[in-house]
Amino acid sequence: MSLADFWNWLGGLPISMHIGETWWFPLLESIHVLASTFVVGSILMVDLRLLGIAARNHAVSRITGETLPWTRVAFALFVLAGLGMFITQPARYADNRAFQIKLALLVLAGINMAVFHLRTL
Repeated sequence: MSLADFWNWLGGLPISMHIGETWWFPLLESIHVLASTFVVGSILMVDLRLLGIAARNHAVSRITGETLPWTRVAFALFVLAGLGMFITQPARYADNRAFQIKLALLVLAGINMAVFHLRTL
């Protein structure tokens, strides 16, 4: 089975068509945007603390300890909603240069986070 065949199979699934043809797509899109905003915002909170710009009276460990679980949940929602949207037209999205760049940047961000956590926490 080629990758093109897989994308066609995935896009032809009943759940894929249902999401793409109903109110589920805009719902998933809204969840995707809100979750990504939450992820960026929670990371910004930690970064601002690390830079000493905000919340200087709170320990970095406290800030990360309180925000990291929420960041993980928001990221999981972000990924699930994104996958739900992706399966509606997988071949189109997989060939989209902006989508490819987005995925590459997400991988780089994940590597950055892993290095940060392995070295500092």
